Amino acid sequence: MVALDACFTKNKKYPTQLFLATVHDGNSQIVPLAYGLAPVENFENWMWFLHNLKISIQGLSSDEVFIVSDRQKGLEKAVSEMLPKNPHMHCGHHLKMNVQNFFGKVAVQVLQSLFHAPSEERQSGHNRSKCPLTASLREPTLRQDMTPNV
Repeated sequence: MVALDACFTKNKKYPTQLFLATVHDGNSQIVPLAYGLAPVENFENWMWFLHNLKISIQGLSSDEVFIVSDRQKGLEKAVSEMLPKNPHMHCGHHLKMNVQNFFGKVAVQVLQSLFHAPSEERQSGHNRSKCPLTASLREPTLRQDMTPNV
């Protein structure tokens, strides 16, 4: 699993974005895999970063390497074009913040129980629960309407 994200740097004279690719090691520690600097977070700069990452890390473009990211539109498009074989998932933290903004803390508790369900059967059991929020969270139109909280 490779996590991708970008953040602002604090340099006001030369404002830039720090692009990061990280992985978890065997001790569940976050380890930087690669970083890059660019003036803005957009599709072109994500393409540049992913191109260089793909050259540097053999075996990155594989259906066995999951990509996790926020829902930044340029990043999503760049991942789909540069790493089409890789499964791409959204970061649970960003999803949780969006659910909290739209539905409140009760919905976040339901979502967290889904995140931590140890098996697909347990997750399916949560989906069939009587909580009306769970049904709302599964509506595809609602998921598409939720804008990223980034």
